[in-house]
Formats: sequence, structure tokens, C-alpha cells
Amino acid sequence: METRIKKSTLLAPFDGVVVERSIDPGAVLDAGMPVLTLMSTDAPELRIAVSPDAAASLSVSQSLGARIDDRYFQAVVMVVLPDVDPITRSVDVLFQVDRREQPRVGQTVSVAVERSFPRVGYWLPRGALSEGERGLWTVLTIDESGAQPVASREAVRILHAEAERVFVEGSIRSGSQVIISGTHRLAPGQPVAPKLVE
Repeated sequence: METRIKKSTLLAPFDGVVVERSIDPGAVLDAGMPVLTLMSTDAPELRIAVSPDAAASLSVSQSLGARIDDRYFQAVVMVVLPDVDPITRSVDVLFQVDRREQPRVGQTVSVAVERSFPRVGYWLPRGALSEGERGLWTVLTIDESGAQPVASREAVRILHAEAERVFVEGSIRSGSQVIISGTHRLAPGQPVAPKLVE
């Protein structure tokens, strides 16, 4: 009897709690059939799918900002899995978080992955932009090619936006003077008297 009990005993490979029972008592089992789902009570891990490009920029032990609902905390990269999911075309990354965060199984978690994109553009205050046609944005610059400086309209595209400023690219030339306030009172071709703002 003791031998039968010993052969029927399952040993957990780590400390944890049972979160699911797959087999009812008394059921006949085949080798390899799952019996229990065990969740580790050690430091919790996160499994997050990211794009292949973002995964390539990550390294083991790198710390990233993570968010669950309205809670923000740090997550450390444990491993970047080598395969790409054939359906989502994403790469799974495993993160470790502090035990005190206590994320629940199945919760949705997001991480912020910083990436650099070399682009030529200009930082402008938000007030310098005006909405143009078909959802485009425009700015007024100063055209000094004639006898008197006049306002000139240039089309731009917003690449990045912050609370007080935006990063744009467009037909603005290097060294152009951009009108940053009072643009609603000006029209292209209207004479202006430039006043530099440092």
C-alpha cells in the first residue's frame, strides 16, 4: 500500500498554490495527463507580447515602466523568447516584478518600450500650429525674399506631441523664422514685423 501511495504522489517543483484541478478524484490517468495547475508564490512574472522590432531592442536585466490599470511599477526583463507567434506576429517577453505588486493571473499589463527614430524636424510650441485642409497642420513662417517681410504658410506633419510642444517635419527650411503666437490674426502674404523670441 505504501508503494502505491508513493507512486501516486505528485511533488511540486516549486512553492505555489493550486489554481485549477484538471482531473476529478477517482479518474483513470494516462502518463503525461495534466492533473493540477500550480501557480508559483515566488516573485510574480509577466508575459507580454511585443513587436519583433521592440523585442530586438530589449536586453536581459533591463528595467521598464509597466502599468496595471492605474498602478505604475518597474518590470525587469528575464528572457526574450526567440520565436515569433505565427498569428499575432509578436514576440513574448518574460518580466519579473516585485512581489509587493501582486498582479493577478490573467490581468492585462502594458510596458513602455523606448525606441529612437532618427528624423529631421523641428520643435515648435503648440500655439504655432493651425489646422489646415484635410486634417493637415500648418505653420506661418516669415518670408523675407521680397522688399518687406510677409507671412507665408507651410504644411507640417506632427511626429511627436507633448503637453506644450510638438515635433514636426514638413516644408519648413532650416533657419526659417516661425510665427509662434497671434497666428489667428494673420494671413499668408500679410506684411509682418518680426520680433525674435529667445
